[in-house]
Amino acid sequence: QGMREKDPVSGKEMYIELDFLNDFLEKADIALVRGMWLRQVAKDRHFRLPRRQELPKDAICKSKDIFRTEDGTVRFKDRAGIIAISHCWLGAGRKPPHPDTDAKLLKAMATALMYWNCIDPAAVFFSFCSVHQLSSPPTDEEQRKLRYTLEHMDIIYTHKEVQKWLFPTLSEP
Repeated sequence: QGMREKDPVSGKEMYIELDFLNDFLEKADIALVRGMWLRQVAKDRHFRLPRRQELPKDAICKSKDIFRTEDGTVRFKDRAGIIAISHCWLGAGRKPPHPDTDAKLLKAMATALMYWNCIDPAAVFFSFCSVHQLSSPPTDEEQRKLRYTLEHMDIIYTHKEVQKWLFPTLSEP
């Protein structure tokens, strides 16, 4: 099922217009993480990024913080932007699985955010923190949201207004 009535599901508007991106983020209950929060927590060498359902409220960048509507058109607010992080899982074989058990990826993201002078409201999509992770056993609602999110995940990684940052590997410090 499409995201909105006017959504043709396969239409290129989904990858161009911000209103489709905004609708997807809200319907999928995706939390965009504040860039400044990531930079702050990266200073603690023992900090581990939390799952979406454990993300503190002050770490979440709300739609109203990055989007505005002008003449019926959704636009970014001044200096706002979304960054989608694509990364390797550095702790995939560990129990419980975590994408960044040693905070190497967190530190790399914080450094990149600082280097690119990303200030609030830089909103970061990092799947572990942004998308609800299944509990054991998962509820019907969790399964429904995750299924919807995964079916439409290409929107965030291919939308023309979203920056994509790739962290394929990280070497030892």
